Amino acid sequence: MKKSIYITLGLLLLAGVCQAQILFFQGSFEDALKKAKEDKKNLFVDFYTVWCGPCKLMDKEVFTQKSVGDYFNETFICCHLDAELPENKPLAKKYNVKAFPTMILMDANGKELKRLKGACAAEQLLKDVKVANGDELSFEQLYEKYKKNKKDFDIQQELLIEAPYFIMGVEGYDRDKWSVRIETLFDEYVKNKGLENMVNGPDLVIFRTYHTEIGKEDPIFEHVVKNYERYCEALNKPDVSDYIIELNNRYIIQMCKKGNQDYKARLERIKGDMSAPYAGNSFGSLSVYEAVSYLADGTYYLFKQKDEKSYFEAMDKYLAGLGAEASVNDYSQVLEDLYVASETKLSEAGFQKSIVWIGQALEKDMSESVRVRLLVMLSDCYVGTGLREKAKQALNQAFLVSVRIENKGEQKQMQDIVKAKLEQI
Repeated sequence: MKKSIYITLGLLLLAGVCQAQILFFQGSFEDALKKAKEDKKNLFVDFYTVWCGPCKLMDKEVFTQKSVGDYFNETFICCHLDAELPENKPLAKKYNVKAFPTMILMDANGKELKRLKGACAAEQLLKDVKVANGDELSFEQLYEKYKKNKKDFDIQQELLIEAPYFIMGVEGYDRDKWSVRIETLFDEYVKNKGLENMVNGPDLVIFRTYHTEIGKEDPIFEHVVKNYERYCEALNKPDVSDYIIELNNRYIIQMCKKGNQDYKARLERIKGDMSAPYAGNSFGSLSVYEAVSYLADGTYYLFKQKDEKSYFEAMDKYLAGLGAEASVNDYSQVLEDLYVASETKLSEAGFQKSIVWIGQALEKDMSESVRVRLLVMLSDCYVGTGLREKAKQALNQAFLVSVRIENKGEQKQMQDIVKAKLEQI
């Protein structure tokens, strides 16, 4: 008896899981239209292909979310159509589907109401579909509502959070117009609401979106640092720490590139009033202070003093300290700074050191595209040191890796670069 109860509970739990995602209609498109008319609903049609990476992302990360499933299952008859199947090709042609995924809202007669292209986050999918379905205000309608009541901070907060995605969807004069409007709105929002009333998650998202550069005396940054613990109580601690660390590190590096030695005083704050945000960050065998100091000192040597040797020493200590925690991005940043500072005209020592660092980076896990780029860079370094045969070997290896790139357009682009490099050697 006890065993049967467990089985029943398990089935109920499984049913609950199934209801937490979009339940796609099982049947033909014509049957889905008929069902939509019977239920007096619109259709949500997702055109996909089995080889499409963004389509797989939507299937795995977005359509399975409870918030998405709850709304779509209640509101629409949902169809999941492989656009390359013989029975679906005429339908894809009829609706002019040329990119994947393409998601179309239709009425029960098959008339298109709204079209969405490409992968997107669950929140944005819900927003776009709810607006199209008349369940939420559009961005423009929300802005008009704000203009009628400029003291409503909730509307302003919503506008500022949604603005980046909305602006991405407009072009030309409209994009410039809305960008200026939103920048002005951000300044007014902070001024009128007051920093003391902005210790919450949505407002930190707004700071991270619109306040990405700081100066010597920066009210917003200093406010977040001073109220670090309060922000941590309001939302995830890593989100608060990341914001402080990103801005502070960027500011330190900017000072170093400009030759401003005040960066040393800024470094000391890592051990002082910013010790809590930096705590818990791992840099292999290095302390946080040591890691950032190596990066800062090395940048200052390279950009201000044009001292390659000291830069190499600082970066070797940094990368060695990171050890197994060193990522491809760590190596890429070190190499990029060297190329920028030298204006892409590396010295003999620069080429030799780059060869070593690229070799170490290639031992890490990375996408095929990144590996191809590193191998092409390695080839350039070999050419710079006169090792043309090794340069050809690196390019041949790059071509073999490029075959594994799933995106055919990107694959061709990478292969064209490799072929052009080979012809030059």
